[in-house]
Amino acid sequence: MNKSKHELVLCIVNAGFSEAVMDAAKEAGARGGTVIHARGTANREAEQFFNITIQPDKELVMILVSSEIKDNVLHALY
Repeated sequence: MNKSKHELVLCIVNAGFSEAVMDAAKEAGARGGTVIHARGTANREAEQFFNITIQPDKELVMILVSSEIKDNVLHALY
């Protein structure tokens, strides 16, 4: 079995936080990424039960990294 030389890191964050994600990833060795605007499907029942408001506007951040630095990038994003 061939082991891939690259891996895809996906992050779903509230709108406006993708720049912070990319800054952390770049500090860990990533060169760049792609951000796609998305909209979450917040469950109204969950919002009422937990008495919270879920932000529906999201950003999907996709970062292709070499397998060698994947763990460092994930650690930086956590």
